[in-house]
Amino acid sequence: MRRLGTIVCRFFFLDARTKAIDVHPTDTAGDAVQKLAEKLNLITTDGWAIYQNRADGEEHIKSYDYLYDIISAWEMKQSTYTSTRKTANASSSGENRFVFKKRLFKLTQELSQDPVEVSMLYSQAVHSVVKKDEFPVSEKVALQLAGLQAQVALGDPSKQPKPEYYSDINSFLPMRISKTREQQFWIPILAQAHRQYGSSRNELTAKVLYLSCVMQYPLYGTTMFKVNYKGYWNMASNIILGIHFDGLKFINPEDKSVMLQFKYVDIESILLDPSDSFITISLNRSAQLLKSSRDESSFIESQKCFVFETPQKNEIGSLIISYYPPLSNWILNNLECSKKYKGTTKEDRLRLHQNVVLCRRQLVDMNIVKKPHDLGGFLRNTLRRLSKHRLEKLRSEQGSSMQDHGEIYKGFSHTFWAFSKQQIPFCLSTISDQEEVVMVQVFDLILTFSGLGTSEPTVSDFGPQYKRSLKMGAKESKGSENTANVINTVEVINHKDEILGVQHTLKFIAVLCWQE
Repeated sequence: MRRLGTIVCRFFFLDARTKAIDVHPTDTAGDAVQKLAEKLNLITTDGWAIYQNRADGEEHIKSYDYLYDIISAWEMKQSTYTSTRKTANASSSGENRFVFKKRLFKLTQELSQDPVEVSMLYSQAVHSVVKKDEFPVSEKVALQLAGLQAQVALGDPSKQPKPEYYSDINSFLPMRISKTREQQFWIPILAQAHRQYGSSRNELTAKVLYLSCVMQYPLYGTTMFKVNYKGYWNMASNIILGIHFDGLKFINPEDKSVMLQFKYVDIESILLDPSDSFITISLNRSAQLLKSSRDESSFIESQKCFVFETPQKNEIGSLIISYYPPLSNWILNNLECSKKYKGTTKEDRLRLHQNVVLCRRQLVDMNIVKKPHDLGGFLRNTLRRLSKHRLEKLRSEQGSSMQDHGEIYKGFSHTFWAFSKQQIPFCLSTISDQEEVVMVQVFDLILTFSGLGTSEPTVSDFGPQYKRSLKMGAKESKGSENTANVINTVEVINHKDEILGVQHTLKFIAVLCWQE
């Protein structure tokens, strides 16, 4: 990442496909989402986001975060880990990857009309059912879904199905169900489910049926976080906190049943502990919790404050803001308190200095900046009258100065780019001599108005062709002397297309003059 050039970055999808796009150092996660959407022909990007998948978990990348910063953090963590362990089996940087998937589910009961989005939502639904086991799917429903999944992956079943097609049981069924039987018993069952539920259906129809079935579960579109309740209640301490479009859900991790749920409008405050992994949710006094059971749901009067421990507190807070912005005042204030700013290291300073030097050289090579005037003559003649010892001392001092500030590049020394307390007697950019006179006087005028100038420009300094207009403007002006100078200078600049860049600055100064 030290070259700061465009790189080719690979993004992963939940169906094991990948797409590669060009990533510039200034590209954010939002820019990458737009590029991926164009490459996939995805009509809308609403709700879609990029995640970083690391060895320690998955984290959403905010749309304004730079991907270069994420990759640089991976490299720094990997180098630190490698230098610490120094073992052959150290984790490789290949474990870190970008994943593109749906983050916000605001219309959980409506199917998209975009076939590309339907295919991606289908892959995410398969991942939630099979890999993560997020829904209370029974064995019968799991086989129906597996039949539709086999139709998408394998096509129409043959009259004599091959067992190796269904040998990977864990890619069709969740572990909770597949472990109830031996593998050899599941292969003919999956083949039968393929013939019964998936036969004679095209790929898009099978995906729509799969999605339609999964969307019937109340937990569809819910992002789940494992949390530990800090306190005493009549439920298990280790639960799942679900973030849904409608509100928050407390989920039993064993059977994926919803124990308690409430809407966002019932939340009074959400506090993220800046020092510990605690998140505190306080409800309004009038809020009622909806307690769900297998037979019925009922409203109960219960506690109004819940404290959970989770390392994903910031992820939870950010997702709640996305669904319900009115709570952003509580969450954002706490996020700012817990944010740790990284200090600038010596390596960062050296890298930034090198980039500045390269940019300066590009300005010189493109003839954008003007070569500084030769300050020889008197100094050169004076050096001739110096003694040999004094001359060698001056050369040694000049050599040490070059080592400190860099070499002279094509006649441009460090003093040309450095700060100076003296007025600049010439223009830094390459323009004609006539325009240079005007620009130098404009610069002196700005310094004069700010109280830093040593001399004020006169009418004769702007050239004979502008004397008449400048004198007329000075006579008609009833303001201060600085105001007259500003008005006259703006009059000159209005005739100059090359130096219009300073016109807005002078107009601003003119307004200040009139206010005085």
